[in-house]
Amino acid sequence: MTNLLNNAADANPEQIAIRLDWQDESVVIDIRDHGPGVAMSIADQLGETFISTKSKGMGIGLFLTHATINRLGGGVSLYNHPEGGTLTEVKLPRCAAPI
Repeated sequence: MTNLLNNAADANPEQIAIRLDWQDESVVIDIRDHGPGVAMSIADQLGETFISTKSKGMGIGLFLTHATINRLGGGVSLYNHPEGGTLTEVKLPRCAAPI
């Protein structure tokens, strides 16, 4: 989560929105920045390989975030928000509360 929040802050540290929602089966965390968005030509590849939109980045943070969340049974998706910026959606499986 730290990598995703850092990416949002790098895009626009002044305006980040975080939303948490849950259903019976999953927890969804949305992180929206108000930066320039993600080029569609690389959006599907982000997190799958070492690709970065930052001049000094290698994309390893997003790659490791994807790998960790996938290992937990979840997923990470990046979208260009219709009003600008990037929306990062993290879905994780919900665990039953201990009794």
